[in-house]
Amino acid sequence: MNILFITSAYPNSVNPAEGLFHQQHVLALRRAGINGTVVVCKPWIPDRLARIWGKYRPLANLPRHGDDFGIPVVYSRYLHIPKYRGLRLTEASCVNSILSAIRHHRQRESYDIIQVHGTWPVGIVAPLISRALDSPFVITLHIQDDPLFFANRKRTALYREMLKKASATVVVGRPLERFVDHWLSESKQREVRIIPNGVNLGAIEEAVQKTPPNRKRGRRIVSVGNLWPIKGIDLNLRALANLDALGVAWESYSIVGDGPERKRLERLARELKIRDRVQFKGRLSHQETLNEIVEGDVFSLPSWQEAFGVVYLEAMACGKPVIGCWGQGAEDIVRHGKDGLLVKPRDVEELTAALSRLLENGDGVRAMGNSAVVRAREFTWERNAAQYLDVYRVVSKGKIMNPNPAPSAPEDDDMRTGQKLHLGCATVTPDGWVNLDGSWNAWLAKHPLLRRMFWMLRLVPPDRLSIPWNRKIIIHDVRKELPFPDNRFIAIYASHLLEHLYLGEARHLLRECHRVLKPGGVARFVVPDLQSLVLDYVEDQSRQMASRAPEEMSPADRFCQRLAMRPQVASTANLLYGLYSVLKDFHTHKWMFDADSLTRHLREAGFVNISQKPFLDSRIPGIGDVERKERAVDHAGICVEGEKPLVPSCLGTDG
Repeated sequence: MNILFITSAYPNSVNPAEGLFHQQHVLALRRAGINGTVVVCKPWIPDRLARIWGKYRPLANLPRHGDDFGIPVVYSRYLHIPKYRGLRLTEASCVNSILSAIRHHRQRESYDIIQVHGTWPVGIVAPLISRALDSPFVITLHIQDDPLFFANRKRTALYREMLKKASATVVVGRPLERFVDHWLSESKQREVRIIPNGVNLGAIEEAVQKTPPNRKRGRRIVSVGNLWPIKGIDLNLRALANLDALGVAWESYSIVGDGPERKRLERLARELKIRDRVQFKGRLSHQETLNEIVEGDVFSLPSWQEAFGVVYLEAMACGKPVIGCWGQGAEDIVRHGKDGLLVKPRDVEELTAALSRLLENGDGVRAMGNSAVVRAREFTWERNAAQYLDVYRVVSKGKIMNPNPAPSAPEDDDMRTGQKLHLGCATVTPDGWVNLDGSWNAWLAKHPLLRRMFWMLRLVPPDRLSIPWNRKIIIHDVRKELPFPDNRFIAIYASHLLEHLYLGEARHLLRECHRVLKPGGVARFVVPDLQSLVLDYVEDQSRQMASRAPEEMSPADRFCQRLAMRPQVASTANLLYGLYSVLKDFHTHKWMFDADSLTRHLREAGFVNISQKPFLDSRIPGIGDVERKERAVDHAGICVEGEKPLVPSCLGTDG
């Protein structure tokens, strides 16, 4: 297979660290048997002007072509007007320069697929390049693009056109998946595939070996990144100043990277009176950067707009616990409390606490560092290449990536990126989950005019109509067959749902969950704990007998109330709502479970590796998006989790 790689960032003699992950991606595919040519698209500015214009100095003296471990690398230069002005001129110039570079250096060679990395300008012109070369293109997005780009309707239209024309869309992390889903919201005809970047373990081992084995471990913090506001370097500085005020010692803070924020950050360090311990290293080579990470003790980059973050992986592979932000790319990499710590974006107090925890706990830091090494080794460029090859095989057959891939066992990366099903979601409808509910109010949310009419006629209680339901919820009666194909989801979650079904209905739903779950996928169910309720009843009864004092509610009445089998009083709702309640009867409990009984029913449905789990302790990534404390702790519920076996087994029957 012959691939044309088009990117705007690739290592060169002027900046050997630029786009290093693009190079690693290409080399991994080359090792997997792919042939290809790399086209690096850069703005054209006269060299003399570039040398005196600091922002564009790296563009001076760029080579026209080169060879990267046997892979031809060609540079194309296009006319560039800052701030996305002259859209059509840039577009035409970019297309012409790319095609000219290909013709000049590769003559009439044909390509099976065009792999494009990034949006501006190479992604925007990808449909035109694809048409000119008569080859399908795959677009990979690495960052959330500049908001200024989307301030113009023409540019927005071109962005949508890029996503629409691509034979496959790949993103490096969940934050970008949510971003792209927003622009594809009008047309869900294709899958957005998440393929994480990898880490160069060879370079890291070399850096680690150079470190003196007897180096004294201490309290050194390090960050690596472009000095932009979104990277959160200023938050680190403020947190370190807070540590001084709290009496928590730290030795030094090394910042590797450069950018427009440098002067402001240096000034801030002086104002916080920590400048003597803060070292601005500037841009370094990749190997020098790794050496800096190895010399540190804690890696902290509280970036609040990070699609993935290869640098977290590199720090973890160096044995360093890392600090990143919830909801960003770090969440796909770092297991909170195990490989490092995650904090709320832009929360200096929480960042201060995280740094203090790591700096004050030497044994904990070493344990996290050891765990981080193991975790980082899961993200290899070989795995990245294998996943891209899967995409290329589909695209080369003339197919568009669809949202229903063939059944397969989810690997660790799938557990972070695959589709997850949330049953009985109610108003908890986070992004990244397929949210399903059977409530009439959820159905009415999709029909606002009908809902308003019911409210005006008082056909439904006002308190029910005031609930803010998400209109994107899939409406379905869970007592029926789930509306999904076999082996669709990598995770299923249901909280306080099974007890609202009769036992036969609950067992049927468990079998349906087993059917739509991928082999190796995880299902988690939260239900009220019958054992806890019974023990509370016995304890209440014993206490009342001992005190002999009358209580407002007897232990038996309180027990029945908590069972929620039936309301305390008959419904006084109007006829229509009363009829709905009789027909659906979703609001009362029909059957109760304890951990043992739920485990038995899961086993009968075909699940394996079944166990009771604490609150938020789960193999399901992002469990905190859906699990609520008030429904799972303090006797409110028990959490039981099981897996679908990789190899089909003989399942029991209801008998």
